[in-house]
Amino acid sequence: MRHSAAISGDGKLYLFGSGNWGVLGQGTETDARFDSPQLVDFFTKREKRVIDVALGEYHTVALTDDGSVYTWGYGGKTGMFNWMYTQEVGALGHGDKKHHFTPKRVEKLAKVKSIAAGLYHTVALTESGELYTWGRGLYGVLGNGSNQYALEPELNEELEDLRKTEGKEIAKVDSADEFTGVLMTDGSLYLWGKNDRGQLGVGSGIGIDMVESENQPVNIKVDEPVADFHPGTNTLLIKDTEGAVYKTGLKLDYTPRKIAVPEEFGSLAGMTCGRRHYVLWSDKNQLLVWGKVLSEKAQSEADGFGLHFGDSLFDGGRIRDLSMKYGIFGALIEHK
Repeated sequence: MRHSAAISGDGKLYLFGSGNWGVLGQGTETDARFDSPQLVDFFTKREKRVIDVALGEYHTVALTDDGSVYTWGYGGKTGMFNWMYTQEVGALGHGDKKHHFTPKRVEKLAKVKSIAAGLYHTVALTESGELYTWGRGLYGVLGNGSNQYALEPELNEELEDLRKTEGKEIAKVDSADEFTGVLMTDGSLYLWGKNDRGQLGVGSGIGIDMVESENQPVNIKVDEPVADFHPGTNTLLIKDTEGAVYKTGLKLDYTPRKIAVPEEFGSLAGMTCGRRHYVLWSDKNQLLVWGKVLSEKAQSEADGFGLHFGDSLFDGGRIRDLSMKYGIFGALIEHK
């Protein structure tokens, strides 16, 4: 992942980082780089308020408050060999392989309430509860029972069947790398895509193309109904309704393993994970960190996690949110 995003309180979208293939939305094709946040004025000029943003390796996805989805970046390569064998297709959802260097609305979708993106695919949840996926389909990442790509949004038929026959409604959708998950309102969690590091929590086994994967949604269970989950590259965190937290992935855990959280940590306020990291933070402004995220020495260690104090890390500021799906660690801190 080469770029980052931020949305201001008034719905303005800012992007920064490396902008190859136009992912920064400034109309530049290659070699663009911004070391500070730059306004994507496409939306402000049209008086559109951005409420969510999702980032892929070579594409960006934005959701506006009227339920419209916009994408821009890499569209794909022309030529039969490119798309048939190597799936050199993008995740823009416009039905072709054209690159776009400024936002373009995905015309097939309307009244969308949530978006997510992996490296080369995109996911959208509509207000009526339908889930659509598109982009490169390797490792079953689109959840359609195959390895095939999709150049425009396709309805996930299995989840739609669960919605209509069992009344399962999606409460949350999220993606990272080449897998996706959905949390249902009844506390059931479904995951699909690449599982080469055990990140799906379904155990190990040989899948499509000799890479461990699941090409349809699989129900992942822990001790109690699931309250939240967070995917990262090669990693997954799950919280159940009793507050227990589980981790899986990195070829260390192939099924969810409960984390021994120290009592002094307090109540869990949030969690995130990335390429080789897991992070939890509490209502006491403390962090539990697994992996080399911080240069500061931990105050103590438990179950492989180091305990850190947010007050000292962030100059007295309190953690409002943390994010690190890939190799970048971002923190939203509130100072008095």
